[in-house]
Amino acid sequence: MPVRLLTLCVAIATAAGLRGQSSGGDAGFAWLRSAPSAQSAALAGWQIDADVRDPALQSWNPAALNPETHGSLHFGQSFLPTGAGRSIAAAGYRLERGGGIDLGASVQYVGFGELAGRDAANNPTGDFNAREYAIGLAAAKHFDDRLHVGVQLQLIGGTIETYESLGGAITAGAYYTPDSAGQTVIGLQLQHLGFVWDDYAEVSDVAQAMPASVSLGLSRRLDYLPLRVGVLYRRLDRWDLLYDDPDRRNDQTLIGDGPVERGEAAELLDNFARHLAVNAEFYIGRAEVVQLRFGYDHQRQRESRVNDLRSLGGFSFGAGLNLRRLRIDFARSVQHLALGATYLGLVVDLTPGPRRA
Repeated sequence: MPVRLLTLCVAIATAAGLRGQSSGGDAGFAWLRSAPSAQSAALAGWQIDADVRDPALQSWNPAALNPETHGSLHFGQSFLPTGAGRSIAAAGYRLERGGGIDLGASVQYVGFGELAGRDAANNPTGDFNAREYAIGLAAAKHFDDRLHVGVQLQLIGGTIETYESLGGAITAGAYYTPDSAGQTVIGLQLQHLGFVWDDYAEVSDVAQAMPASVSLGLSRRLDYLPLRVGVLYRRLDRWDLLYDDPDRRNDQTLIGDGPVERGEAAELLDNFARHLAVNAEFYIGRAEVVQLRFGYDHQRQRESRVNDLRSLGGFSFGAGLNLRRLRIDFARSVQHLALGATYLGLVVDLTPGPRRA
């Protein structure tokens, strides 16, 4: 039964993703693609762990809601390039009726700072602010302790000067653990399928799409090492992620030949690799109180390259201090040779009774 349900979720999510796909610059509220927590930011922007107690992951994959998120509060702050900032608050609640349903709520706020206004002749018109937000409600259900299915509805809006925008999106996901110990977790997520029905500038009668995508991931807790590793295949709804930038073509020449052009096999391999992101999380100590995290996003690394210059673009790292009632997370994501984002997170457990490890 769980396998059939998971197969059905894959088919539905893939079909929905194909309808809602968007390419760079064509989607509204693109900041929704960024990691919802410091922990996931350190892990290349994603994570799959069916027993995590962080309710902020409901905005990424609502199937992450589980009994461990009951009574937990998440407070997160991201310090983004160019002075922008993002704040997140999320909570989880376990409803025991109907065999147990895990509920969640989240609020996200992005401030882009104060901007200088100019008219068509470049004359100052006064400074103004730009801000956007997302409010979400989520629910998740577990089947046979191996299959988790969840869905979240989001209301998304924003203001730029005197202009306003409003839209809605749905995010759905599933976790499946093929082994009873939960060492291996397979995750499917359909993110931000929806439309902006009230855009900042009404330039057409066609509603602008949200940054929808469908991804499939696998994580594995190793048997004899305190380590969980994962790999994610992003954008099942879109194969071609390459961008043909003339400034980045290989102009090196062979003796007597012109510029070296990449073959079809090299482009195929490069395109496939851009769908992949990998991560690792190390657990230190008998109680695994300290956690070290690393991640690599190949698409970000390729798109942030500067000719003849090396950088750590696409790499991310972080650490967490996981106490019984409290978890503190830090992450740094390198987005470019000169730019990066810093993430801070706090998860507080308010449940009564014995403290969880």
